[in-house]
Order: sequence, then C-alpha cells, then structure tokens
Amino acid sequence: MEPIYIQIAKQVRKQIANGELKAGDQLPTVRELAIDLHVNFNTAARAYKLLDKSGVISTQQGRGSFVWEIPSSLVEEKLHRRELDALIQHIILEARSIGYTESELYKALEFRLTSNGLRGQVTESKSFQAEE
Repeated sequence: MEPIYIQIAKQVRKQIANGELKAGDQLPTVRELAIDLHVNFNTAARAYKLLDKSGVISTQQGRGSFVWEIPSSLVEEKLHRRELDALIQHIILEARSIGYTESELYKALEFRLTSNGLRGQVTESKSFQAEE
C-alpha cells in the first residue's frame, strides 16, 4: 500500500492535470488539509514538501502554498521518480523493522520482477518462494 503522503501528492497532481487546480491557485494550509483528510499534520506536510521539491507547488512562509505551474513532462518524471523512491524507502524500512535482511529484500524484489511471467504486474501471494 502506498504511503498516505504519496496518495495526497498524486491527488493534487491529478487535480492539476484535469484542470481542477490551475497555476496560481492557493492550496489549503497543511493544517486544513490534515483536518479535511483526517490525517496527521506531518503526513500532509510531507505531501506538500514532496510537491514543492518537485516544482509542482510553491510554499511561501506566511503566505501559503500555491500551484506553481502545470507540471512539464520533466517535472512529472522527476516527481514520479521521487514517489517511487519514497515507496522503496517505505518498503525497506518496513521490511527491516520486522527483521528481513538486505539479501532477502533483493531476492524478493528480483522474484517479483522476474517470476512466472509477472513482470510489471502486482500479485498477491501468501509467501515469497525463491525456489519456485
């Protein structure tokens, strides 16, 4: 499952892409967003930080956050890579917290990407079977 802050960032990007949000539009404050979505303040702040770092929004101390511009394909690609990196970091931290080693993570990832013709697909399984 995707971290909530990435889901929020994707939703803002979607609203920009479909014209609901336009360049110059002011976004809700982090506090308002957190209350509206029933999420932790830090989760909302992290979503805005990701969008800000990617150039999708501009956050100005004391003024708020604004849609910076309609993201170019280069900005979209940059944000997409950052979202993927954040997902991978989340998976690594979760796996390490329950005792998996780097070697086990590598094997599991390789297995998921190459096994049974499932390249590019997400599937559910009861357990990781490296020997299959």
